Amino acid sequence: MSANVAVLVPNDRTREALGAIRPKVFISSSYGSGKSHALLVALLADLDRAQGRRELEDLCNRVKGDVPVVLMSEKATPRSEAAFQALAHVTWLVGREVYIAPDADAVARMVFARQAKAEARLIASAAVEGGTLIVWSCEPRRYAVPASEIPSLAKMTPAALANFEVSETGSRIHWEDGDVDLNLDVIRAYADPDVRRQHEGERRKEAARYARAIRKLREERGLKQASIAGLSERQVRRLEEGDTLPHSSTLKKLAAAHEMSVEDYLKELAKRSSRPAHGSRPRKTRLARRRAAKRG
Repeated sequence: MSANVAVLVPNDRTREALGAIRPKVFISSSYGSGKSHALLVALLADLDRAQGRRELEDLCNRVKGDVPVVLMSEKATPRSEAAFQALAHVTWLVGREVYIAPDADAVARMVFARQAKAEARLIASAAVEGGTLIVWSCEPRRYAVPASEIPSLAKMTPAALANFEVSETGSRIHWEDGDVDLNLDVIRAYADPDVRRQHEGERRKEAARYARAIRKLREERGLKQASIAGLSERQVRRLEEGDTLPHSSTLKKLAAAHEMSVEDYLKELAKRSSRPAHGSRPRKTRLARRRAAKRG
């Protein structure tokens, strides 16, 4: 991990606003100061000031390369027509949508992501607008998906949906209602059709591997599909046909029927669902990763 990330700012006002993350960053008001700048950060409210607009546009004109431009709102939004025109001009100068960070915490996540070289995997900020979940990655890139399309969020009330927090590093968004956690990979799968198709293909392959393992282990123990207490014969058949991956409650019932702990049952499934090449270690499946994350 890099020990330092350089941030370019147009004035001392922005430098002071970033004081909370200064131990992690090198802040400069001069482009070409010997550092390779990872971010250009300015205050959104400064667009209401003629000098603030000139300072930002001057930096945008001088910066070369693909340096993301971040406007930190600090709960203060510009109101003048000149400010909106300046925002449009800056967007035109950098050739892409400008990310408006809601606070210094979002900028700190972007800094951390660059230290960890994980800009495309971590979340900078999130918001819920009109039932739509809008998430910005640390690249920054915007993802929007109706909350109703995400099963774990679909039944939440508007108040519950708005009650969330982004983790300090941006690894996940947590909703208190239902104890729901979503990472950027999951959100991207719902927001991006190509990613969704890719994930669906991976899910089907993994479900098929586990289906074979569940059936094989059951047959080895001499159990019938109708012999799993708490699960109907149809539910077991669907699992063994690869229609779905077992949830934690289903795993407990399967393990109990085999007179095993859930951990031992998962180990036995892993043995039967993967055949690693000679000399290689078996990859940890998504189901095993999910279980490990819950234990952590």
